[in-house]
Amino acid sequence: MTQHRARDEDYANLADWPVYTYTAREALDALGYTHYAVPITAYDFEGYTVPPNTYEQHFRGALAQIDFTLAHDVVEEKDVYRASIRSMRVLRHPRGY
Repeated sequence: MTQHRARDEDYANLADWPVYTYTAREALDALGYTHYAVPITAYDFEGYTVPPNTYEQHFRGALAQIDFTLAHDVVEEKDVYRASIRSMRVLRHPRGY
């Protein structure tokens, strides 16, 4: 059995990123000149990688493990927190899966 591995370059271009509203598309189009997407490494229940265009299908309603880092800085005497999701994995399928 071969595991599927989505290629990051397949999803790095924001013009190809899946969105569901016109407002979201406009926002991504505006960012597309200065930003690029970095897909989160995601795994389904069996441990196979999940391509970004199927995140919602796999994770909506599922119990998932989210591995992340949390960083704290002080900038101009203000606390600034940053969270970065490293990976996601389905632990239990959503009902009706």
